Amino acid sequence: MAKECGADAIIQVKDYDKEGSALIPKIHAALGGAPEVTIDCTGLATCLTLGINVTRPGGKVMMVGMGPESISIPMVNACSKEIDILSCFRYANDYPTALEMVASGKCPVTKLITHNFKLEEAVDAFKTASKKSDDTIKIMIHCRSG
Repeated sequence: MAKECGADAIIQVKDYDKEGSALIPKIHAALGGAPEVTIDCTGLATCLTLGINVTRPGGKVMMVGMGPESISIPMVNACSKEIDILSCFRYANDYPTALEMVASGKCPVTKLITHNFKLEEAVDAFKTASKKSDDTIKIMIHCRSG
């Protein structure tokens, strides 16, 4: 899916340690070095930690994802590497680009829908969404029959 949406490299991260130390060389190899800018779209402490650890000294880590209210990140590492930690709220001005990508077929969003439910099955849809599963990406509840 990521390749179809334009990704140059894909690294599976779910089975790695919290600091991402085993991932750092893989990321550097895929990118040809440490990134100048790292964008975290999860808001999870483990992902922000990896972002700080993988980014080159003097680089930037951008927090786009909204995680819990408080998290713990390696501030000493961020400070010693002189990394700028930036944030934004939501996705200002991204909607036109996203709509254009969907309309052009550049990103096959229908493949993201892994489960379909009728309106009468909405409870089952929410139960499916609440379970942690590798095969669930997006769930569609169809409000109209047919």
